[in-house]
Amino acid sequence: MKKLLLLFAVFFAASTMAQSYTNAESVEWDSANNRWLVANGSNIIIDDGNGNLSFFGTASASHGMEVVGDILFAIDSNVIKGYLLSDASEVMSLSIPGVGFLNGMGSDSANGILYISDFGNNKIFSVDVSDVNNPSYEEIVSNTGETPNGVLFDEGADNRLLFVTWGNNAKIKAVDLTDFSVSDVVSNTGVANIDGIVRQTSFGDYYISSWSPARIVRYDTEFNFIENFITSGISAPADLGINNDFFQIAIPVGNNVIFELVPWEVGVQEFDFNEIGFKVSENPIQVNSYIEFTLEDTAKMSIDLFNIEGKKVSSFLKTSNLTGFNKIGLPSENLSSGTYFLHVTMNNKKQIMKLLVK
Repeated sequence: MKKLLLLFAVFFAASTMAQSYTNAESVEWDSANNRWLVANGSNIIIDDGNGNLSFFGTASASHGMEVVGDILFAIDSNVIKGYLLSDASEVMSLSIPGVGFLNGMGSDSANGILYISDFGNNKIFSVDVSDVNNPSYEEIVSNTGETPNGVLFDEGADNRLLFVTWGNNAKIKAVDLTDFSVSDVVSNTGVANIDGIVRQTSFGDYYISSWSPARIVRYDTEFNFIENFITSGISAPADLGINNDFFQIAIPVGNNVIFELVPWEVGVQEFDFNEIGFKVSENPIQVNSYIEFTLEDTAKMSIDLFNIEGKKVSSFLKTSNLTGFNKIGLPSENLSSGTYFLHVTMNNKKQIMKLLVK
């Protein structure tokens, strides 16, 4: 009996330890289930954004992933697989003969099309998964010029596919999906070894991840450089994920996934919390926690609270005529443990504050 208990303890410990990142490569937001899905080499991990990890059944993915409808499509060691989001059961497995190294994946969800880069052979394939029982594929680019990595179907932008490249003086390139011609979008990014690319659809900004130097770079809708969004605290950032409902970007970095809020759209101004003495009485917030601030002049203000999945859980201030000292209680008694974000708008200027509930 003792041996059985010891074996169970070892198995439980090993299972618990296994639910950690060892090779986080690609991140995908599952909006229907309010969770992140992360390709982690020999498995797929569910991340709730608060550090709670679990396995996505026995499904596995080594590289790019895309949610299309109720299915997660993933590259698993050169095999394209489909898993139901409801129970992680495998519903599709497709091999393409002669591929070198399938890496990045993008999707035209409306039409059930995947776009996949072959890092090893400088090719790009389209895969029709509108019928998972009878998927088909087509080689749409036989020579990308440079080594292709991350792929993004640029919905609404002149029917094009974007991809980023590996190597020195890495580029951002486009495929015209009408005639499949390839052109440079940014011929000199100033970085090497670009891995991922995503777009914040509400604002139209693009984000890329590079290994050398390790950073996340932000471009506007015309691919004009805006900023080096993140330049420290990351190493070898891989295939990015984005939650477009809540302006949140996920950055896989091997043994971790880092979550960051993306900035407001170009042209929207931020205000400094210090300008109005805006502060929270305590954070993590408690039952009696409150915010306070002082307005020298009359202001139009709104304050909303969002959870980590991007859903508004409370809207406790909206007025066009506010002034002087203000003290407002926070609705912590109705909140479950986790991370929340306070969205504050003052005279059309915006700011965000991160809050914790234990």
